[in-house]
Amino acid sequence: MNTKDRRSLKTIKSVQDALLHLLTDKKLSEIKVVELCKKADINRTTFYMHYKNTAQVLQSIREQSISEIFEKFGNKSFLYAMQHPLEFFLTCTEIFSTYKNYEKFIRTSVNAFSFLYSLKKSFATKVCHEYKNIIENPNEQYEPIIFFIVSGIVDMYLEWLKSDKTTDLSDLFLSCEPLINEGLKILRLN
Repeated sequence: MNTKDRRSLKTIKSVQDALLHLLTDKKLSEIKVVELCKKADINRTTFYMHYKNTAQVLQSIREQSISEIFEKFGNKSFLYAMQHPLEFFLTCTEIFSTYKNYEKFIRTSVNAFSFLYSLKKSFATKVCHEYKNIIENPNEQYEPIIFFIVSGIVDMYLEWLKSDKTTDLSDLFLSCEPLINEGLKILRLN
């Protein structure tokens, strides 16, 4: 990787971290590019080389997180991830921790809900695609069932992120395993 690529990646990361920080106190619609540039310690010309607006920065965080999670999770299917959520969320935690203000953004931002909804939708879409391709005669209601299961798993994880984390993540998932297994039975995956 050449120096320019590293510099661009560093700039992008700085802008993303700055936006997450600003989102802990403000709505996305209230954040101006000038303010974001000041927080990221870049000029507006540099910003516009990478992004059109602040909404695109938030979208890039979601897309980059999903891409890195999919890549890091490797060749394991997302049906497997749904059956083994702890392993999947340890991977998510590793990726999310690369953003300085990610957890604070999740806990405090009014924009976190729509961000998280699109994250859940991306995971559920991936699971639905895999399910449809491997199950002969899939359950007619597989899409809403998968979205329900994925949403429940993701929401449980997010509540853990918002908490003081005194509960061990593995204990939390063990307590919810019977519910997940019932959903998997309906889908004929368990």
